[in-house]
Amino acid sequence: SILKATTPASAAITLTGTAPELCNVAVSTTGVVRLNPGSASGVYVAAATRALVSQVTVLSASCTGIWVDSSSFCRIVDNHITGSLADGIHQTDGSHHNTVANNTVSAPGDDAISVVSYVTDGAQCHDITIIGNVVDSGTTRGITVVGGVRVGVTGNVITNMNDAGISVISDASYLTYGSTDVTIVGNTVMTTSTGAASQS
Repeated sequence: SILKATTPASAAITLTGTAPELCNVAVSTTGVVRLNPGSASGVYVAAATRALVSQVTVLSASCTGIWVDSSSFCRIVDNHITGSLADGIHQTDGSHHNTVANNTVSAPGDDAISVVSYVTDGAQCHDITIIGNVVDSGTTRGITVVGGVRVGVTGNVITNMNDAGISVISDASYLTYGSTDVTIVGNTVMTTSTGAASQS
């Protein structure tokens, strides 16, 4: 069965606190317009420690498929995300020591998998592992690190992006930090508009 949210702005299943888990469920929403708050995501991991999100299918979301916000030592593994109107999987607000592994992300409305650190957050995302994911048919970038520290991007397969397959940047227009110590190893990138990787 599918949990279908009828109020897109508050559609997210929210995980917070210590060691919450969400497994083996499918979620969707009726939203057709992109929204910005984490509460409009499919799954919202907020101020959590040691959270697990696994075997979750996000069939649509007005914001991000899975948003990890100010959370640490979390595992986002073996999930399937399609048709999010923003990023597929997004980490921000100083999130750290998290693993994003073996997920599939298809047709996101923005980046497929992102790590973003805004100066206004007051802290950078760090010690993030992005490994073994398959992403396809993205509106912008496949995997992007915007202001992350010690981020590993390893063994992912990225196809059919409208922008770079893998991007490591600082974005002044969004007031982000710069990126430091980002390792990119053994990824496969095919059919992107601006090439396999970009850096600025």
